[in-house]
Amino acid sequence: MTEHPPMLFVYDETRGEYVPSEGRCLAKWLQTGPGHKAKQICGQKGTRLVAGMQVCDLHYKRFLKWIELNTGRKVVTAKEVERELHKERMRLDRERSAQQRKLDAERIRAEEAAREAERMKYSVVYYVQRPDGMIKIGTSRAPGVRLESIGRKHGALLVMALHSGAHAEESAVHRRFNALHIGGEWFRPELPLLEHINDVRKRMSNVVPEDDDLPPRMNRPEFSRLVRQAKEAAAANPAA
Repeated sequence: MTEHPPMLFVYDETRGEYVPSEGRCLAKWLQTGPGHKAKQICGQKGTRLVAGMQVCDLHYKRFLKWIELNTGRKVVTAKEVERELHKERMRLDRERSAQQRKLDAERIRAEEAAREAERMKYSVVYYVQRPDGMIKIGTSRAPGVRLESIGRKHGALLVMALHSGAHAEESAVHRRFNALHIGGEWFRPELPLLEHINDVRKRMSNVVPEDDDLPPRMNRPEFSRLVRQAKEAAAANPAA
């Protein structure tokens, strides 16, 4: 004799008949309400499994609320977990994006610094004196060629000092000694400028390379004579 498992039937209002309860909500209504009576099995489509029993969304939410009220613990649903995971993923994405932007900015600054260092490596600020004593403060990546051109126009030049730098460094020196400016990049050989050049010569010992392309270097006695003459002129005319 074939044995059949017990089958529970529930009334389906949409079909107007009793149907097997498989896949249906088996929760009972506590009170009579629209379309149902107290203690009647719900019979709606089951969407969740609670303690081995199918329940619909409505009774599942009531079940969660009952647990929260009776245990003081909030039951976290799968959707809530997914929402929290999504928030965490978004937060991590924002952090990674911010870190990447920071790394990109640092990389760009490093590349710019490297380019500037490379540019400064081959660019110099030069201080040269022409026969009438005026001093030119200029910059060039090829000082030999540049000074040869200047010498043809202004006469034989003497290199007083050189230091690494480009237009920004050159402009800073120009502004500092603007009171001595006579035109173009030429300045009067007065004591403040000579003291600055002397500081450059001290900081950068033998800074002028032995290069056949450059004009002759001003030696120490020649430079000392210029400084002495500038000091005498300043003492003779303190109001200047």
